[in-house]
Amino acid sequence: MDAQALEDLEAICLFIARDAPQIAAVFAGRAFRATDRLADFPYSGRIVPELNMEHIREIIWATIA
Repeated sequence: MDAQALEDLEAICLFIARDAPQIAAVFAGRAFRATDRLADFPYSGRIVPELNMEHIREIIWATIA
């Protein structure tokens, strides 16, 4: 992850942690695992429809508390 992405993830996790610290930790772990897979599978995820650029992908996952 780049610096901006890490800052964004930290802000999201801090927001979640105000009400549910354990959920924030699970969310962060899932985010890191999802992005770590990109090293081996750089074209996983779907092309962002609004951008329609092969090299920009998004990973969508559902979290269930």
